[in-house]
Amino acid sequence: EVEANRTHNAFLESMRNSYDPLTNTVRDVRIEDKDLLLADNVFDFSLNYMGKSAKTPWARQLWIMFMLCGEFCPRCCDPMVLNIENVPVDMDSHELAERACLTRHGICPRCGVGKAELVLNGEINSYYELIAVLGQRSGKSATVSILLAYWIHRLLKMPNYSTLSGGIQAFSPLTITLVALSLGRASKLLWHPVSQILKTSDWFIEYHKVLRHAGNAKGQELFKFN
Repeated sequence: EVEANRTHNAFLESMRNSYDPLTNTVRDVRIEDKDLLLADNVFDFSLNYMGKSAKTPWARQLWIMFMLCGEFCPRCCDPMVLNIENVPVDMDSHELAERACLTRHGICPRCGVGKAELVLNGEINSYYELIAVLGQRSGKSATVSILLAYWIHRLLKMPNYSTLSGGIQAFSPLTITLVALSLGRASKLLWHPVSQILKTSDWFIEYHKVLRHAGNAKGQELFKFN
């Protein structure tokens, strides 16, 4: 009976560990990444996940990011900051984040409304494309690099997409293509900044260790950085 209780408790503990409360799904138990936290939002990622050498985005860069990701609460934010023309170039990014009331994991910290409800009610848009016309020295490449690194971070913390959608095969790769006027520019202005974040960020360094450990245990290569 003692052994049966022990087995029962171990089974329950395994089920608890496999459940991801943020996505309400079962995480990939083959890769023990539950101790690697998911950033609250893109601003939290830029401050606490990109590494010590990374700089905080400017206010207007941040505006583009949280608008594209839908990570603000229109009910609780200062209505003035909904228009980028009302955001001074020299505004402190922390002030903008506070006035925009950025969500945490898709939930408003003030009123508790979720992103899904805001989208369904038409209060915010669910964007899937950004077309931006920005001038010189506006931080275009930095904005793209931070967004790409953030999305990679979120994708890595998501369950396997094939378990969420019947239309996605387990072996289908997720691909991000970086394009510029030349290969050199694409490499220097886009891929290099992203790759530096992936190489120097403490979060990504730890995630790579997790993948190497899991791969060595299973005799399977789970990670390669070209």
